[in-house]
Parts: sequence; C-alpha cells; structure tokens
Amino acid sequence: MKITPWVFALALVTPFAQADWYIAPFGGYSSGGNIDVENEQDEIRQELKIKETEHYGLKVGFTTNDPGSMYLLISSQSTEFQERTGQIAPSGNKVRLDYYHLGGNLYFAEDGFRPYVGASVGATLFKNNGGVSNETRFSFGLSGGGLYEITNNFGLFAEVQGFATLLNSDKQLFCDGAQGCLWRVKGSTMLQAQANVGFQVTF
Repeated sequence: MKITPWVFALALVTPFAQADWYIAPFGGYSSGGNIDVENEQDEIRQELKIKETEHYGLKVGFTTNDPGSMYLLISSQSTEFQERTGQIAPSGNKVRLDYYHLGGNLYFAEDGFRPYVGASVGATLFKNNGGVSNETRFSFGLSGGGLYEITNNFGLFAEVQGFATLLNSDKQLFCDGAQGCLWRVKGSTMLQAQANVGFQVTF
C-alpha cells in the first residue's frame, strides 16, 4: 500500500486541528539578574544588575492529552543595567530584555483550579538603546502556577517563572564599529525570575 504525501500531511495536521487553541496575555514583575563583566576601557571588574521593572508578554498555544499544553512565549521588559552599588552604569545603560521560548505545561487537574508546572527553551535578546549591537543568547525556563477556569473558554492564571540565560565567558557585549565594545563577560549564566498574572482565552 502506497502512502501518499497528502495522507502523511493529514496525519501530522489532525492532532493540531483537534486540539483547543488558546491565547494568554500576561504581565508582571521581573527580578534583577546579575552579569559579571569587565569594562573594556579600564579593565575594571564589576557586577552589572538588571533593574527590577514590570514586563508584559503573551503565550499562544494548544492543549494536549497529557493533560497539558504546548505554547510559544514572548516576554518583553524595558529596563537598564546598573552597577552592583546601585549606580547606573556610565554608558549603554538602557536595555530591553526579550524572551522568545517554546514550552509546555503539565496540569494536575482536569478542570476548575488546575495547578501546573512547565519548562521552555529558546533565546534571550538584549536590545541596547545606545546605538550598539543587539545580543542574542540561548536560554531555558522553569515555571509553576495555577489556572482557574471560570468557564470552558476563559480562565485566570498566576505563575512564577525562572529563566537561565547562558553567556559565553570572555565574550564581548554591545559592540559597534567605531568605539569597540562596552563590556567583556566574565560569568557563564544570568538568572532572572518573573511573577506573572494573566488571563487565558481558549478557542
């Protein structure tokens, strides 16, 4: 029996077509995140801290039979780098921190209040406002929270999420062609935590 490409494609698409899709906007507060660096101009070691600010994001995903879900996560935080003493770093201080992740949740109840744990992998994008290069690094996340389903199609959720961004030690950050680079990384990982609340609409 010959299996045509159309049959194969249908087999791949059918589970997604039968799943419930959802969108879940959220907002919250991000804790800092420290990076050990060395100033490229005077070679002084310092610890840069990402200032704690609010963030906003969106999940788009679909349910699975585990019971669980798979999703695309986008989260954005406008903040600034600070020295560990609390003084704003002298240059390149404004930064936008974006996460782009693919992840999944595993729920521990079928309906009503549904506690869950989750994991994700993707990229962290540092977007500097000082006219120098943006930086992209691999990252992964772990989360835990609860979804309260008010109706079959609408629910509220709260969660805590942690991200680990992998940094290449001795890698330069925020470079341009004229003035060189601002810092050289001396650490290997940046950790950041989020507290989120949002709502979920299921289709």
